[in-house]
Amino acid sequence: MAEERARQLLAQAEQEFRDYDLLDDELHAVLMVGTHTSNGWVAELNGRRTLFLALEYLGEPPCDDLLVVHELSHVVQGQRSPAARASTYASSRAVMLEGAATATSRVLRTGRSDSAYLWMDEHHQAWVHDCHGSSRMLARHLMQHHDVPDDHDVVAPHFRNQTREGIPPRSGYWVGDQIAQGILEQGTDIGSLLSITPEQARSDVLDWARAHAG
Repeated sequence: MAEERARQLLAQAEQEFRDYDLLDDELHAVLMVGTHTSNGWVAELNGRRTLFLALEYLGEPPCDDLLVVHELSHVVQGQRSPAARASTYASSRAVMLEGAATATSRVLRTGRSDSAYLWMDEHHQAWVHDCHGSSRMLARHLMQHHDVPDDHDVVAPHFRNQTREGIPPRSGYWVGDQIAQGILEQGTDIGSLLSITPEQARSDVLDWARAHAG
């Protein structure tokens, strides 16, 4: 049963996040059916940062677990940084919010595929390859549009399931994950990664873009 599975995954992930001293407040979660839009998201509800899970899109194990860990990472971001609670962000900030959540999933749930971490399924290995092959184009595009709000059409391919001008859909998630993995490899802990400031996010994205723009 999806509801029982979701409750188990939430309880397990919450305890792990508390063991890492990542959760600063009580966890609020809503399990729901029928949205048919997204599998999980984080938003304000009654003044509280709340995790929403759509049970019809929970996915198969172990990808359902990765979804819970990813979205719980966004809860932590909202608790630790007021800038992460905005309705829109500069595209560089959005890239790093998603990248940090994905990289946190890699730390807490090792041994999964890139497709699983980035899509919560095993059907997007070709997309991962496309992102690698498009890294120069992605870098140049982000250099030009790093301060554009993430809901603007010009950066839609980076955050939505849209392809435009050869840019793979949701490619900003891949870029952010690449950057965040590099930050962790330099010795930064996941708590600091999830607390990244907008200024640091902008700097990190621009550094990556300059290094890959060719």
